[in-house]
Amino acid sequence: MAQISNNIAIQVAALSGLGLIYQSRKDYPQAIACHQQCLTLAQQLSDRACEANTLLSLGLAHSGLGKHALAVDDYQRSLAIYRTFGDRFSEGTA
Repeated sequence: MAQISNNIAIQVAALSGLGLIYQSRKDYPQAIACHQQCLTLAQQLSDRACEANTLLSLGLAHSGLGKHALAVDDYQRSLAIYRTFGDRFSEGTA
C-alpha cells in the first residue's frame, strides 16, 4: 500500500508540474486537464494541502480561459480548505 501511495504522489508531482508548464505557455486546456487529474489523485491520497494548491492552479487556468465563474468556484473551494488549516498566508492567495 505504501508503494502505491508513493507512486500516486509521484504522479501528482508530475501532473502539477506539467500543468504549471502548460499554464505558463498559455495552453489552458492542457493545464486544466493536468490539474484535474492532479486534483483527483490528491483527493485519493487525502492530501488536502495539495488539493487546495491544485484548486488554486485550476482557478488561474480557468481565469486564463475567461471562465471566471469556474475560477471563482475553484478559488472558493481552495480558500475553504486553507481555512481548515488556519493557513492565513495561503488564504490571502486564494
